[in-house]
Amino acid sequence: MVSNTTPTAYSAPHTYARIRKLSMYTEKKINQHYVGKAHLKNWQVSRIGKNLALWAHNKDNGNIFPVTDLNGVGQVKHFYAAFVDQDILDTLEHRYAEHMEDPFVRVTMEQLRLLRCIHDYRERRLDGHDKLDIIENNYLENQYEQFETKYGETIDGIVNCSGALKEHLKIDTLEKYLDLLGFFFIQHARTFAARKTLLAYLESVHLVRERGELKLNDQQVQVVVKIMLFIDAIRNASEAQTSNVSVTIGLNKSGMDLVTSSTPAILESGTVDGSIHQDGFVALSPKLAMFVSRNATTRRTLNLRHIDTEQEVLVLNGITLSNSDRDVYSTSKEQLSLLVASHSGSQDRLPAGARQ
Repeated sequence: MVSNTTPTAYSAPHTYARIRKLSMYTEKKINQHYVGKAHLKNWQVSRIGKNLALWAHNKDNGNIFPVTDLNGVGQVKHFYAAFVDQDILDTLEHRYAEHMEDPFVRVTMEQLRLLRCIHDYRERRLDGHDKLDIIENNYLENQYEQFETKYGETIDGIVNCSGALKEHLKIDTLEKYLDLLGFFFIQHARTFAARKTLLAYLESVHLVRERGELKLNDQQVQVVVKIMLFIDAIRNASEAQTSNVSVTIGLNKSGMDLVTSSTPAILESGTVDGSIHQDGFVALSPKLAMFVSRNATTRRTLNLRHIDTEQEVLVLNGITLSNSDRDVYSTSKEQLSLLVASHSGSQDRLPAGARQ
């Protein structure tokens, strides 16, 4: 239940001039990724004819198939498309009213107010209104891309480091630490699974105004959830970046590749004696894992350790398979077939040994 006052009208001529200018800024992005292509490309190493491919297992139908075009996986049409009407804006204004001192929240809310103007402009069918769906369609995708590009450069450097990983991590260690945490929390928030979880939590959203109570419709709730996931991902990343979170890079020397999935970042959270406990895992590549740990004893560190045994890789791959809501991706058909055939489904939580 959220409350707000009577809606504010947005009709200033200078605002509409800004909207007309924005309508020309880009092309409409139809297919929108919830798992970045740069991430999936690390598994695209098998040769199918003249093309490189990764192998995918669809959990719904059980099929295992090669993927040569990364535009064919980890994406959905208009996945991030978001219109902002007055009801949606009021809901978000109420949700983040106590966080406006955060520069990111403040700037994002300013952008959402402009999206509210765009929605109003389109509803009025003013000059050029038919071109403005580009902005609503692309806004969240563009926001994710900005962070993905920044963090991706750091991850690419780690993944493609030629042997001297320990020395590489000693250079600009703090920047690498911050970028790795940023990538983890954003990837954790942008999937179907994250959206489904929040939608289940927010079964209904109500606004209480001076003229009475209003229940948001399903489409409005979907948009509120999309925007909340983005804002909270950045806020959670920022909070983790300034807390005693330990990040460990696991160098896989076992001879067996790590797999990834449509929900690659796995996070277990809770509290013990009032202290936040978090354990997370994501495979950065077939040869690199990232572990996140936060509890009363962890410190703000970036560590490196080896993954020496196939048994540990099997456990981590089993966790990835269990936590995937849709697809699992591998470097080879054989490995994926064996993983699916042998997995009992009992191992879906991070073992204590994998967190160090």
